[in-house]
Amino acid sequence: MKKIKAAFTKKVLTAIIVIGVLAILMMYLFVFMKYSEKTEELKSSNQQLSTRVAELKGYYDKQAKYQKDIDLINEIVTKLMEDYPADTRQEDVVMLAVELQNKYDMVISNVNMEENELVYDVPKETVKGAKIEGFDKNLQFMKKKASYANMTNYENLKAAIETIYDSPNRVGIELISYVKDTESNVLDGTIDLIFYYAKGTDKEYVCPDIEEYLMGAENIFQ
Repeated sequence: MKKIKAAFTKKVLTAIIVIGVLAILMMYLFVFMKYSEKTEELKSSNQQLSTRVAELKGYYDKQAKYQKDIDLINEIVTKLMEDYPADTRQEDVVMLAVELQNKYDMVISNVNMEENELVYDVPKETVKGAKIEGFDKNLQFMKKKASYANMTNYENLKAAIETIYDSPNRVGIELISYVKDTESNVLDGTIDLIFYYAKGTDKEYVCPDIEEYLMGAENIFQ
């Protein structure tokens, strides 16, 4: 009887120990491991926050420098936009040709021009976000291509190119193509130009000075 009781007591004790070990294991798996994962998550989150705080502190410490850079960029943008007229029309293309022909030994036989084209569009939100005084609309950078077929010589061509670049309009030379007559020393060819302008600024279009055309007699026999 004592042996049976001892064996039963041993089994019960073993069962209790096993149950205890299982309970500890369950606590480890579902409690300790869970808190351990939470701890790692918090550590990672704290590390990210510390990095972000350090980054923001760097921005704060350099705030004066950033503001100075922004003011400089705004000044550059404002200065750059001053070179862009509000529009380019047929009159501008024609009157530049007239100016070149009047100033230099250049005979322009033909003036060709294309329709105005959009080059780049800056959305209104982007423009307003820059907070540059005088700019609160969307900006559209436009271009108009033109070509002058002409006859001239080398010296006058060089002078004409200088005048084109000195134009109050923003004009670029896309292509210069000439054939030289060796006997007369005359250059025969074309100058392809691109007139640039910007829509969306406070500027108003200024028409070039065009002299009034004097009409001749309607009836040549009178």
